[in-house]
Amino acid sequence: EAEACSPDWYAERIEKSGDPCHFLIGAFDDGRLIGTAGLAGEARASERHKATLYGMAVHEDYSGRGIGRKLVRKLINEARAIPQLKQIVLSVTKGNEAAVHLYQSLGFETCGCEPRATFIGGVFHDKLLMILRLDA
Repeated sequence: EAEACSPDWYAERIEKSGDPCHFLIGAFDDGRLIGTAGLAGEARASERHKATLYGMAVHEDYSGRGIGRKLVRKLINEARAIPQLKQIVLSVTKGNEAAVHLYQSLGFETCGCEPRATFIGGVFHDKLLMILRLDA
């Protein structure tokens, strides 16, 4: 689905009129995008203390080199510099142990599970919900 979206769609998604809680970090190799991690803040006043980590991906040719860790660490550091943010939330497919381990090693804690969160290729997948408290 992501490959079907135009570059303009992505540009519009990350341009949020200067909102510091909306950004996308990229990792590059010789000008080629090889990894991403994004942060999306909440619009509702009662939820502006949190943001969602999304779009964390590293090209398979670069897997296992610590690029994902660097991306998420950079995202966390940028988020800590935003005074209103108190926590980052994310969801990760249950069974993706490498991703769960990465997030846990950076301080995220599992706080729940959404059964049947996605439906891909005729199969339901649960999602673990994780949180990092920035003010802890």
